[in-house]
Amino acid sequence: MYRAIIRRRVVSNFARLSAGDYKPVVAQLAPDVHHVFGGDTPLGGERRSRAAVERWFERLFTLFPQISFDVKRVFSSGPPWHILVAAEWVAHVTPMAGEP
Repeated sequence: MYRAIIRRRVVSNFARLSAGDYKPVVAQLAPDVHHVFGGDTPLGGERRSRAAVERWFERLFTLFPQISFDVKRVFSSGPPWHILVAAEWVAHVTPMAGEP
């Protein structure tokens, strides 16, 4: 039951991101969020606050104005009051300059 609810929520949040509506998604993050995006790129690095993650999404949508997410799988485990969730997804992006 919980896994189905979690999956719907995750898929819904990725749909919001695909529409460029990231603020409601960021608002759901824990205050002590730890967000990591790998690589030595303008998006790479670590963020440890909602405000920092929100700035990261602002940059993401500036660099890639057209982006859509395709959720492949959602994993969850743990008791309802402390669930760990991971999602496997593919992003389809068109950069501000250049080819998709």
